[in-house]
Amino acid sequence: MDYKVFSNWLKFKWVDRFSSLAVAFALALMAWLYGSNRDQEIVDNVTIPVVVSLNSLQQDHFMLDVVSNMKVHVSFSGAPLKIREFRRALEHDACVSKINYSVTEERLGEFKFGDNVVIAESDIPVPQGVRARLVDGKNKIPVTVYRLGEKLIPVRLESGVESSVLSQILIEPASVLVKGPVEILERTKSIPTHFTAIPFSPMGFQNNISQSVRVAVVDELEGKPVKVLPSKVLVRSIPEPKKIYEISDVSIRFLCPSNFAFKPRFTDERSAKIDIKIQGPVLNDLPKILAYIDLTARPGTPGLNVESVKLQLPREFLLLEEIARERTIELIPLEAAKKTSGPLGAAP
Repeated sequence: MDYKVFSNWLKFKWVDRFSSLAVAFALALMAWLYGSNRDQEIVDNVTIPVVVSLNSLQQDHFMLDVVSNMKVHVSFSGAPLKIREFRRALEHDACVSKINYSVTEERLGEFKFGDNVVIAESDIPVPQGVRARLVDGKNKIPVTVYRLGEKLIPVRLESGVESSVLSQILIEPASVLVKGPVEILERTKSIPTHFTAIPFSPMGFQNNISQSVRVAVVDELEGKPVKVLPSKVLVRSIPEPKKIYEISDVSIRFLCPSNFAFKPRFTDERSAKIDIKIQGPVLNDLPKILAYIDLTARPGTPGLNVESVKLQLPREFLLLEEIARERTIELIPLEAAKKTSGPLGAAP
């Protein structure tokens, strides 16, 4: 056989074989792709929790305010076996997207700004063989960033006590160091305590006894968390200086009803006055005491009657020694009273 003919025959034979192999490989690849696509399983519209946290290096300078229960809608695809395993993880909420947010350099000087955290498919933790797909435009989480600062703020006691009692209460320390959003701290004039019923006994104030209790300061302002140092303050009562007053010859008056048919009088001059001993705040003048016999409670009976003296003391005053309250008085009918001299004791 001629050499040239043999060479052409050999070249044609090899080309034919390679062409056959290439066609066979292409057909096999197409068959594999077709089969693998037929074996794919899809899970649509699954809500995945998203946790956005601030970069640990910026947590001392900024605070991240995010919406609670943040979620994104994700579709998953993969082999049936992989999808079945992944479904069990989804049922136990084991698939959570965790995002680490950092404040960009150009925004480091801002006190407050809003931003959107974009969730990428790579941020969804899936096992090998499962692919996550997000819907464009629905993969953004809004966040608000606050710059943090510190301010010494006076403490305000929330207890429901009267203002007169508040004047006898001391808070230690009077101001606390608060760390929180700068814009909130700038407009905050005082920080309240948690509402607390102050267990101070009135007798403690009256007896000049110091009382104290520790009260927690709130840990948020305008709905935003703050750090307070110290977290509790000491609320202490201030014993008010007291003075003892001995007042002599306090006139006893009569409290009579309208159109009273009798004129009351004491049987002797000494019965018309009392001496009392009281304790109360320090005053420049003697406190005003009202002593009286109440004749409005029952109908009057002409002649001699034994009645009890009542005292009306100023606020925050205490009677130190009990007095003899019973007094013998005489009720004279008005017609007869015109013919006799006036009653002993104070006029009604």
